Amino acid sequence: MENTALSRGRESHLSVGFIRATVKIMENVGFEKVRGTECLYRYRPNGKYYARFVVNGKEVRRSLRTSDRDIAKRHVLQIRREAAVIDPQASKITLAGLCNRYLPTVRHQAAKTVAQKTYICERIKQEWPGGSDVLIRKVLPSQVQAFLSRYTFGPSSYNAYLAVLRAIFNLAVADSLLPQSPVAGLKERRREKPIRLTPSWEQFQRIIADVRA
Repeated sequence: MENTALSRGRESHLSVGFIRATVKIMENVGFEKVRGTECLYRYRPNGKYYARFVVNGKEVRRSLRTSDRDIAKRHVLQIRREAAVIDPQASKITLAGLCNRYLPTVRHQAAKTVAQKTYICERIKQEWPGGSDVLIRKVLPSQVQAFLSRYTFGPSSYNAYLAVLRAIFNLAVADSLLPQSPVAGLKERRREKPIRLTPSWEQFQRIIADVRA
């Protein structure tokens, strides 16, 4: 217990020292600490805001993609809340690794279904724009759309691919690896209604005659 407490004390001390040293470095390269707001920095050359803090002894750095201070303040609070509940191991998981994590969860399904989902996962790992070694926290909705747009399949196949992607990232959210899914805003494609020709009465009579004959 004493060793654990001592270790935590050292980690806390190192974290504080690291943050202070980081602040000095950031100030020298154009970053300025926003007064009155913890963990918020502004990059002077372009006016954009950044979040920077330590969770579980690890540094977290995120661009807030805004130059609006009020929006940045809301975003930095949201990011800190999300980081507090996300599994620290999430920073190491790639998209390919997430596919491998997902496939064992569908083995109880019909053999044809498992084969289809395995095939889709293999295409994700082999054909993802930029490579499937991307960290899952860096996957953007636009990248998901770019992947789906590579193919000219119909609504049924599109929806099958989308369903696998949605299940993969929902698993990541359920396992506290992501705060939200990049697939959440995408919708299935509507299937076209089949054209069914209804025969006229005369045509119907001829069909019946042919069947009887």
